[in-house]
Order: sequence, then C-alpha cells, then structure tokens
Amino acid sequence: MREDIAKTRIALTGSVGGQVLQALIWPDPQVHPDPRLTFRLGAGVTVPSPGIVQFEPDGVLGLNTAYNLFSWVKWHRECGIRNLILTLHGTGRFAVEVAAEQTYDRTTLRLDLTLVEDKPCPVDLTDWLGDRHESVVSVTLRAMSPGTISAVNWVTPQPAKRQPKMLLSVTTFRREKAATATALRIDAALQGHPLSEALHLLVVDNGNTLTLPPLSHVTLVRNRNLGGAGGFARGLAEAMARGYTYCLFMDDDAWVDLASIVRTWVFLANVTDPAVAISGTLTRADEPTVVWEHAAVFDGGCRRLFADLHLLDADDLAEVELSSGRDLLRNVYGAFWYFAFPVSAVRHWPFPSFVRGDDVNFSIVNPFRVLTLPGVISYQADDFADKDTSMSQYLSLRGDLLQLVLLDHMPKRFRSALRAPCVFFMRMLIMQRMDSLHALNLAVEDILTGPDYFAANPDLAARRAELSALRLREIWTPVTKALPALQQSVDPEAGWQRLLMKLSMNGFLLPFFGRWGNRIHLPRNDRRLVRNCWGAAQITFLSPDGMQAMTVRHDKAIILREGFRMTWNLLRMAFGFRRLRKTWLTGFPNLTSEEFWQSKFRDPE
Repeated sequence: MREDIAKTRIALTGSVGGQVLQALIWPDPQVHPDPRLTFRLGAGVTVPSPGIVQFEPDGVLGLNTAYNLFSWVKWHRECGIRNLILTLHGTGRFAVEVAAEQTYDRTTLRLDLTLVEDKPCPVDLTDWLGDRHESVVSVTLRAMSPGTISAVNWVTPQPAKRQPKMLLSVTTFRREKAATATALRIDAALQGHPLSEALHLLVVDNGNTLTLPPLSHVTLVRNRNLGGAGGFARGLAEAMARGYTYCLFMDDDAWVDLASIVRTWVFLANVTDPAVAISGTLTRADEPTVVWEHAAVFDGGCRRLFADLHLLDADDLAEVELSSGRDLLRNVYGAFWYFAFPVSAVRHWPFPSFVRGDDVNFSIVNPFRVLTLPGVISYQADDFADKDTSMSQYLSLRGDLLQLVLLDHMPKRFRSALRAPCVFFMRMLIMQRMDSLHALNLAVEDILTGPDYFAANPDLAARRAELSALRLREIWTPVTKALPALQQSVDPEAGWQRLLMKLSMNGFLLPFFGRWGNRIHLPRNDRRLVRNCWGAAQITFLSPDGMQAMTVRHDKAIILREGFRMTWNLLRMAFGFRRLRKTWLTGFPNLTSEEFWQSKFRDPE
C-alpha cells in the first residue's frame, strides 16, 4: 500500500461547480435492511436526522460501503470522465483518507480539512488519479473536533452527454399490497425531486384488480394477463408511445431506493456507448446483506455472477467491482427485477414465455452492454425457494432450452440442449418431486412443437390449468399435526453410500426402496438441499416458520413412465435438432416484434 500526504491547500483548488456524478446514499430504514450498507459508523458518530452525520472528536465514518463506493474504473472507461473532484459539505476539522483500490495495489491520499457551514470544500483528484484508472475509490473521515457532514459528492466539470427520460415499469398480478406500497413510495420520493420530470412510474396490472389513488408521478395501466413477459412488453410499448428514451423494468415486490434509480439515470446520462444497460444487484431474502445475483451469464444454463457475496465486506466489494468492471463475458444478462436499458437499442421485444427466460433472452438478443453499479441494489421480499413449484420447473427448463436453441456463442449447443433436461429430471428425481417430472416433459414438448405454440398461447392458460390439475403431490399444507416419523437407513455424508445412491438413481434401481429409504425433514431453502436428499424415499419440506409442510414420496411407476417419456422426447430432439433450430430461428423475429405484441394486447381475454 502506498500513502500520499497532501497539504490542506490542495483541497482548496478546483471548482465547486459541475455535475454531481455520485452523491451519498443515506440510510433509509424503509428500504435498507442494514444501515451498514450505506455508512460504517464508528464510536461517537450518529445520524440524528436524514441528511446529517454528527461527529464527536475521533469519530470515524467509513464510506467504503455497498452504496457509497465510487467506481472510478467505470466512470472513466464507460463515460470518459477525466476530471474528478471530491466535494465535502459540513462543519469542523477532519482527517480525510481517500483510498484508490486497484487489483494488486491500494493507494491512499491523506488530507487535513476544515469545513465551514455553507462553504463546500472541493478536493481535485484529477492528477492523483491520473495513473489509477482501473480503481474503485472510497472516503473515510475522522473528526479532529466536534463536527458534521451533510454531503460527500463526486463531481466533474464535464457536462452530461444526454438527458435521459426514463419510464420505470413495474408489472404486477394480484399483489395489490406490494404494488401499492411501491407506487406510493416512489411517488412520494419524486415529489419536488430535481428529476421528477425525467422519471415516471408505470404500473402494469395484469390482474386488473389494482386500484391506486391519484398520484402525480405514477400511471396505472390495466393489461391482459400475458405474464411477466406481456407486462414488460406493455411497459416497453408505453415507453415508446410516450417518448421515453430509457425504460427500467422492476418487480412489484422488489424494494429499490430512489437514490439507486437516480444513480442509474446519472450514469446513463454520461455513458459513451448508448447501448449500455444497467442490471441491479439482488440480495437474498433470508440474508438481505448477501448477494443472490450480481448480473448473470447464460452458458448452457443460467449462472449467477458473484452469488453469496457479502455486501458488508469492504474487500470483497472492491474486488467484485474491479472484476465486473474489467471482464466482458459473452451472453451476460440482467434480470427484470431491475433492468434499465435504452429504448433505441431494442431490436427484439420480450419473448412471449409468460414468465421465466424472457429477461435472459431480451438482454442477450438485443445489442445491450450489461453493466452493474455500486449502490444499485434490489431487495426481494420472498425467497426463491418459495417459488419452486412444478410450474416453475416447467418454465425454467423451457426457458433454458429456448436459449440453447436460439442464442449465439453456444459452441456446445447440441450437447447442452440434450443435457439440460437430464439435469432437471435428475434433480427432481433426487428430491422425489414426482409432479415436476411430468412438468419437465411438457417443457421439452413445447419447445419441440416450435414457435407456433407460443404464438397461439401467449397467456399460457391451457398449460397453467393442466399443471395446476396435475399437481397432486407437491402441495403445501398447514402443519396441524405431528410430522411424519423420521427414518435413517442411508448416510448421505458417507461417500460409498452416496455413490450407491447416485448409481441407483437415488434408489430407483433398488428393490423396495420406498419402504426402507430415508424419511427426512428439510427446510425448503436448505443450502445443501440435493446432497441431503440422497437416500431419501420420503421428504417433508418445511417453510422457514415451520407452519407449512409438503411431503413427497418415491414412486417407481411415475419415474418409469416419465423417464420413458423423457427418453423419447430427447430422441426426437437429437434426431431433429438441426430442423428444430432452423424453425425457431425463422419464427423468433415475429414472436419478438412490436406488431406481435400490439396484436396480443388487443386480443380479447
């Protein structure tokens, strides 16, 4: 680590005026699950009210946080920013440390500053950062007297390249409470905001059940239930019709700070490549300071990037930001819980998959360059395990197969297309999810049917009804009596026993396995779910609060029937794969056209 000592006069050079690239994001208990995501408060430092930090002598405030880390690497490379000024507002004397973190080096600049009320103190960092373009920068303040901080801004004298007009599009279906809370919160935050004319929220109601009070910055649109894909397509249609230059897709149950949206807007106002899109980081519902996904890549399956990153770990934050700012992977995509993109770059509208896979496809087939930014974070209320049903398995496999058939940069396309159904099938077999085995066959058969099936069934009504009627075993029920008795015959931690279970397809090839196999209880969001299911003939999954349970059992007849059916489907795919791909490539442009979606919006229910 290198350390540069600068005299106070350096801080008094440069201009206070200019464009604020990044302002502080303040703790907000309504949005942020942990205040340490914004500020690292040492002893003697408090936030008595929004917009003010109070210091006692020797109090330390660290801003090397998930929300307030400054990505100089991205601002310099993606936006062409060459001049950077750190501007502090407050009162009192401070020892300020500015740290520039690079992949194999960390340099600090130390300053002694005296802040005077109503007189911003600028620190011109342009020369100091001259050879540190590939870095992330953070600030730490130590009070040398009683004092306050009201703002810490990263400023440039360079003007913005454009003034985006961004439509925030939320799709909802019979989630009135979540959608209403989002609408009210964003409308309130935009009241009197400098960007209130540039940002507007559109709520697309697929359920036609939502009512909202009159709101200045929110518009409610009722839509035919064409799933998430149809809702987001409607949002895109409204953005184009209303003259918006950018569109931001968001989930109705994902909480986002308006400051994150503003940060996205400012970056897009400055970015050099107008095809850049911003993907928001999603956290885990059970641990909201742990990353679920920091963008993702499709490489034969959906692979989350930087999963399980701890957002409170400063070293990991810097490492990931440097990595995500340097690596350009193929088939990177952003999910629709937070995806901001330029309308002018859209060549294909969302694929009519109802849900699952539309965001993967949309991100990749359009010429977007997907980036992430510090402080652009979305919090999901539900755990993804809550949504793991036979229907979701059907949708997930269908979506993966669609990408494998269509997307470029798939050197192992044929092998991956045959492997994906096998992986899904074995996972459900191991977990004794018999209803899902049938659903997976339907997914493969839909892809084999070709684009005409999707064109005729954008609302997926028939498939949803069929899967709902066939869900006979994977049913959650209230726990009103004692859970099924436990039985332990196989130790999944013993290597040879686990190998035996793998060779026998988790007991399928062993006689009377349903009688002597393990009977176990597992939390539905167990991180070692599949491993713990080896050797289990009966599994009782439990909700996190223990109030709901689902018991599934080994059934050789179902496995045999669905196994033969899957084998036949895979043979059909293998011998007709070239023709199948050609059919899909021919039909895909129509399914992702504006004309297709406009006709579906007008179709009667």
